[in-house]
Amino acid sequence: MTRLHLDQHRIRAGQQGFSWTRAPPLLRNSGLAGLDIGPAELMHRLDALACDTPGASFATCMYAEWDARRRVCTFVGAGHPPPLIRDPGGRTGPVTLTSPGLPLGLGMGTYEPTVLHVPDPVLLLLYSDGLVESRHTDIDQGIARLAGLLDTDGEDPDRVTGPDTLESLCRRLLRGTSATNDGADDRTLLLTELVPAKSAPPPREPESSPDRLPQPR
Repeated sequence: MTRLHLDQHRIRAGQQGFSWTRAPPLLRNSGLAGLDIGPAELMHRLDALACDTPGASFATCMYAEWDARRRVCTFVGAGHPPPLIRDPGGRTGPVTLTSPGLPLGLGMGTYEPTVLHVPDPVLLLLYSDGLVESRHTDIDQGIARLAGLLDTDGEDPDRVTGPDTLESLCRRLLRGTSATNDGADDRTLLLTELVPAKSAPPPREPESSPDRLPQPR
């Protein structure tokens, strides 16, 4: 469980699903996350790095970059399930990505950013496919089930913020999705609160035009 409440920093986070064992430490130690490059370019470099990894097959990834001062969150996908966002009213829905992208390591992926305007605090959930995939359940049904567990439409939003409650939410999400998993995939998640800066800077041109918050299905 992680809670981000920084109004003067840019935050990067990712959720990855790997099909080989040597790649995770290689990607973590590559130093790419510390470079001043855009999210799409970062994903292209990760794709090239995965291609050059001996014995590697492929990896899915969902990358998120939160800029509290600009009040935008940028996502780039590589064949991974979409992020979920719970809006201030307690409604949860998947982010509609510009492109889902191909898994890393194929060497032919086209990665496009999805820029989301976030004017008010929201919850962001990144998760592994082990929470939504099974041999008996369609992945879209699994995503809808996960969104429903996070959804608090009609409840007091003040009751579902703060480190303790976020931790309890993580436990609830893991318990509520245990029936959809056959034990073959890891079940991991990253739940965080995106809190915009109190005063926004003058607008600048983003990588692509910001979209509005996702609407629940």
